[in-house]
Amino acid sequence: MRLGTRSLLLTVKRTMLIALFGCVGLFQPSPTMSGSTQASALPRAHVVSTPMDAAVDALRARFPDQIVVGFEELWDARQATEPQVDLGPPDSSLKHALGRIRRANPRYNVDLLEGVLVHVYPAHGTADPLSLLDIKLREFFLPPYDCLPQQINRMGSFSAGWSYTPELSEYLSRKKLEWNQKHGSPTFGFVGDSPGDCQPSHHRHEPVYHNITVREALNLLAIQSLQIARGPANEPHRARSKPISWKYRFRRDLGADTGLGGVPVFQTF
Repeated sequence: MRLGTRSLLLTVKRTMLIALFGCVGLFQPSPTMSGSTQASALPRAHVVSTPMDAAVDALRARFPDQIVVGFEELWDARQATEPQVDLGPPDSSLKHALGRIRRANPRYNVDLLEGVLVHVYPAHGTADPLSLLDIKLREFFLPPYDCLPQQINRMGSFSAGWSYTPELSEYLSRKKLEWNQKHGSPTFGFVGDSPGDCQPSHHRHEPVYHNITVREALNLLAIQSLQIARGPANEPHRARSKPISWKYRFRRDLGADTGLGGVPVFQTF
């Protein structure tokens, strides 16, 4: 190879490298629907638990393979330090531990459903002022286990085609569109699709539940996760699945662009 040709190739390579590194800034994480940029590498600040938060966590740690929780949580102010929880002696029964939680947290009712699901909800008032959890579903079937957390955490999504609770998604989408039209922004889009093969149309199967509420669907998702966690591992060397509990809160915010006067928050824990 001639010296002139070799020099030309080196120049081209250097030019390509400079262009590549100069474009790194063009591929930064895109903003989320809330307008903020994801910063998953940054450490999260510790959030102090509310008394009922702490009680529920202690209960799940005490009875890890016996219960799951459905928690309709009030948007409470948090204390400066972690609450202390006393469930009684280590050998106390689930019934005894639930009684202690009720007495220590009179703002909430604590019911045991089907012997495995602890339903925690406000004794007075509601954590669900718009009754989103009471929306009726024409039909509901359980997604694959790997899709359970995604379905609960994304239950507030607008995309009915990717939701196992489409009536809820359609309601949220309609309220969002009404808000946008009122504020001069008549259209909105979705940020990508649900990851993985979790689309409901791919997984419809029996049993199909008819005319149940969103709350009842959440309970079925949690109970299903507990049944799977109690069963044998699908793969010999794979860690056993953990039961999935659900939590719902409504953060009041009259300026929220949801059109709901606040933001509904669905979470697994």
